[in-house]
Amino acid sequence: MNDRPTFALKRFSIAALLFAIFCSAGAFLGFRYGMSKGVDAQVDQRLASLRSQVYPVSYRVADLTSVASQPGAADSVSAETLAGEIKSTVAQDRWDDNGGPCVIRAMKPTMIVVNGSAIDHDIVQAYLEGRRKAKADEPSVGSETSKKFLGDD
Repeated sequence: MNDRPTFALKRFSIAALLFAIFCSAGAFLGFRYGMSKGVDAQVDQRLASLRSQVYPVSYRVADLTSVASQPGAADSVSAETLAGEIKSTVAQDRWDDNGGPCVIRAMKPTMIVVNGSAIDHDIVQAYLEGRRKAKADEPSVGSETSKKFLGDD
C-alpha cells in the first residue's frame, strides 16, 4: 500500500554546511589571488622587456633647429644643443652619460638619432611634439600680432 519509494537523505549539521561553504569560498578566493598575481607578473615581465629592447630611431628636427641660411636663426638651437637639452630634461637616468642604455646623437644639422627602448622613444617623441607646439604658439617676429604689440603701424 505504501508504494512510494523512499530516498535516504543524509542530514548535515549547520556547522558542516557552513564549513563546506567557507572551503569553496576559500578555493575561489585563492584562485582569484593566484590569477591576479600571475597577470601582474606577466605585465611586469612585458614592461621589463619593453625597457630592455633598445633600437635606433631618427627624428627630423629641422623645424626646431636652425641652419645659417634660415631667417630668425638666432633664436633657434642647433641639433647638438637640442640633443643635450633632451639628455638633461628627458629621463636623465636612462642616457649613456649616466650609466643607462640610451644614446642620442646629432647626425645632421636637422636630424638626431636616439638609440633607446620603446618607452624612451615615446618620451622623446612627446618632448619634441611639445617643443613644436610651444614654437607654433609663439608669434613670429614679423607677424601682425607682434607689430600690434610693439606699436608698429
